[in-house]
Amino acid sequence: MKLSPFLLLVSSVCLTAQQQAPPKEGTTLPLQLIPSQPVSDTIDPNRVILQVGDIKITAKQLDALIDVYPANTQVFARGPGKEQFTGTLVRMLVLSEEARKRKLDETDKFKEQLRFSEDNLLATALNQALEQEADTSDAALRKYFEEHRCEYQTWKARHLLVRVKGSPLPVRPGEGDRTEEEALARARELRKRLVDGADFADLAKTESDDTDSGANGGDLGTVRHGQVVPSLEDALCKMNPGDLSEPVKTPFGYHIIKLESTQAKDFAELKPQLEQKYRTEAARKAVEDLIAKTKVVKDPEYYAPPAANNSESKKP
Repeated sequence: MKLSPFLLLVSSVCLTAQQQAPPKEGTTLPLQLIPSQPVSDTIDPNRVILQVGDIKITAKQLDALIDVYPANTQVFARGPGKEQFTGTLVRMLVLSEEARKRKLDETDKFKEQLRFSEDNLLATALNQALEQEADTSDAALRKYFEEHRCEYQTWKARHLLVRVKGSPLPVRPGEGDRTEEEALARARELRKRLVDGADFADLAKTESDDTDSGANGGDLGTVRHGQVVPSLEDALCKMNPGDLSEPVKTPFGYHIIKLESTQAKDFAELKPQLEQKYRTEAARKAVEDLIAKTKVVKDPEYYAPPAANNSESKKP
């Protein structure tokens, strides 16, 4: 049985739909993640709202098409970009009808592409179903929140860096290129001076190998999730205001951190954002589990890395 022209269109546009990225931290849900109001919620779902040649599209059918796209495109297509989206739709329908007149839909290549297009549409439908099936009870979301609470915090901190050999930072004038052991010993020595009462800002100005922040007393400003290397963020997450860290290793060297203050958002404020992110991650995990349970065989010759071109590597 042949698919209707409209269903073929819905299947084809699925190929351009992209996985919606998890929401970024913020007070409110970003615009692109706020569900747009379906056309069929405002008018009769069976009402024909567009006709192109002999093809009639109802409000319900248009919703089915728009729902294939990422959330930000849905907002655009049902709002400020309604005319633009319709223009694109008209163009696609006109071209597809002309393609049928030329019997391009009867070629083997088109039939093979259509099969994969249908598979892609089904995959998108399943991913959406998996998101909706996720347990988003308060208990589940609170557990998720506790596991990721540092992603929703900001910290005001200072740091002092002891450079290690191989660091991307240049060696300070008058300083040697310290080994791992020497850098760690130096960091412990500086930490002891801080514990004994040395002023952090003064010590950072004279001793920190991060001269940029050192000039400001080691001030890192306000830091949020993803703005510093993971080991530093992990250390900040475990600290309380006023704490002084043990030496923390990064590719730059060893850091001593002083946490001055922290701010955190509460569960109620973050709940809509947490739910969206949790659904996305739950669906991704379910998909990964399905793939892990499926036999996948790749032709070793086809997927082998390209051989080096010896003729190009020879010197003239």
